[in-house]
Order: sequence, then structure tokens, then C-alpha cells
Amino acid sequence: MKNMPRYAAIDIGSKLHSNARGRDRSLATPAKILAAERQVTRLGGRGFPRWPHHSRRDRAGLQYSCADGPGLPGVECVAVRAVATSAVRDASNQQEFLERAGEALSLPVEIISGQEEARLIHQGVQARWPQGDKRVLIVDVGGGSAELIVSDRGVLVEGFSKPLGAVRLTEAFLKSDPPLPLELHRMNEYIEEKLKTPLRRIGAGPFERVIATSATAAAIVCSLNRVARSRRDDADRLKASGAQIRKFYGQVRSLDAAGRRKIQGIGPRRAELIVAGAAVFLRILELFHQPALHYSAAGVRDGIIADLAARGVGRELTMLDREQRRFVEQMRAVTACSFPMPAKWPSWLTGYSNRCNRCIISRRRWANC
Repeated sequence: MKNMPRYAAIDIGSKLHSNARGRDRSLATPAKILAAERQVTRLGGRGFPRWPHHSRRDRAGLQYSCADGPGLPGVECVAVRAVATSAVRDASNQQEFLERAGEALSLPVEIISGQEEARLIHQGVQARWPQGDKRVLIVDVGGGSAELIVSDRGVLVEGFSKPLGAVRLTEAFLKSDPPLPLELHRMNEYIEEKLKTPLRRIGAGPFERVIATSATAAAIVCSLNRVARSRRDDADRLKASGAQIRKFYGQVRSLDAAGRRKIQGIGPRRAELIVAGAAVFLRILELFHQPALHYSAAGVRDGIIADLAARGVGRELTMLDREQRRFVEQMRAVTACSFPMPAKWPSWLTGYSNRCNRCIISRRRWANC
């Protein structure tokens, strides 16, 4: 449909993402992906004391993803929202980054809180895979933080953001390759400590489903279900049991990065982070006494798109006003084409065409069907 509003979302964390989508006016209609870009830049690192490593690769990644301005090439959007998450939240020089990113994007970049990040993840999951009749635990393990969200029949009940991102944990604890037992022990103690508050507030359940999002979750589920990394979207809604994840974690922690890269579903960059990410997912399943998780391809960007659509941002640009609707209805009422072409067509009708029962009406043509 030509009148569907199109929105763009840009998510800047320890990686840089952007995508654009179209959505029908009906909020019940799922969004359709029109274009998407994903660029790994590792903007956050070394415990995130400053935003990126400031390497040539980081700068190139930012320029690559933002070079075409808001949205994506060839996709016109009525609204764009760019957000920055954990890596920028914790950076000491975040203002410098915001200025440079805003200049590259030609729009302001908004640093969102952990709570807002959790809300957007929840909204994205509900938009792509509605859980209206279930009590679910949603877990997103990003680069800098992990979000734990309780959703009860589609309503967000609790949301937590903890510093348990795969990049953060890897750089803080896993100095050796493969990691040493002491490094793994210290990391797992830290993970358990940070999960105490969510566990106390949420409780161990019951939950009818655990939904895992993020690239780390995708890598785990793809590997366990033998899905190629290039077909990651096919892993959407696939399941991985706690026993499978425990075995997977035991495998990846015993291999070096070169060995982890050979595992199906894990890419060269994800191989650096998969040990820490798998540890977080496994410990959450154990602490909350959950038997398995399901992967969802949704994330912050999906939440941004759903939020813009739910609020109707920019929708007035895609709808006819009263005068425009009156003109179109008059043209639809035409039953013969014997009278002359209108002397003046409204400027908004340029390029517009509409087929009624007997006629094709446009600026360039008025003829019998």
C-alpha cells in the first residue's frame, strides 16, 4: 500500500544498527521490513570508560551506517528515531559522541535509560511475536547491558537493566583465550550478584515462556538448531533447552577464538563474545528455574518502530485531508468520460491514480477502462 507510513529506527550500542520499515494504519497489522543495515563497530569497549576505542574501524563503521542520513537509501520515512544505549550511557565523553553522531545522521541522537530500553524491547517483541495470553520472561543480552523484562498478557510488569553485556563481561573478566577456570568463576559470581535484585523482585516464576533476543541469543539458537549464520532470521521462534545451552557453554568455554569460529551459527566477531553471552543466558535459566528459551529476532529497533506507529507519528502526512477526500470521492463518482479534463488539478494529486468502476483518473490520463 502506497499510503502506509514508513518509519526508521537507529540503535547505537556496542554495535551500530539501523533499519526502516513500513506499517499499515491498522496497528494489528505486522510491520514489514523494507530495508535493513547492521554494522558491528564495537563502539563500547575496555569497560566503556570512553565511548569507542576510536579506531579507524569504529569511525568508518559510524560513517558507513550514517552516510545516507536518516532512514536508508531509497526509503522515504515519515519519522526517524535514533537512540544510544549502554555503551554511550556509560561513556565519560558521551557529549562528544552525540555531537559527532548527530552530525553524521543529520538528526539528534537520544541516550535512553535502561528502563526505556527494556520498554522498547518489550514493545518490539510484542509487535513481532504477540504474547497476549501468557506470562513471559524476556531476556536481551546486548554488548553493554542485559535487560530482564516480565510481561503478563502483553503488559510490561517489571523491567531491569543490568551491566551484563557480552562485550563488558568479556573485557572485564576473560583475559585469556580460552578463558581460565578462575576467570570464568569470577565472571559467573559477578553475573549471579547482578541478578540478585531481579530474582528477588520477579521471583522464580512461573513463566509460560522465556524469550531471548539479541545477536548472542541468535548465535546460540542457530548453533543448536543447525541454522547457518547467513539465515539467522530463520531461527526466529526456535527453541533451545537449558541442557543444550549448558552443553554449548561447556564447549565454547573450552575452545579458543579460532575454534569457536568454526561452530555453525557463530561468526568471527561473535566468537569473541559468545562465552560471556552464553554464561548469562545459562545462569538466568538456572536461577529462574526455566527449562528452555525461545529466540525472537525482535529488539530495540522493532520497539521504536512499534512505538512510532502506535503513537501515529507522521501519519497525517500519509492521509488525505477533508478537501482531498472530497475531490477523490467526486472523481470516483464519475460514470462517463465525456466531459473535459479539469483545467487545474490540485498539486497534491500529482502522480496520483485511482481506478473506479469505469475510469482511470490521473493527471496525465482520463480514459475509459
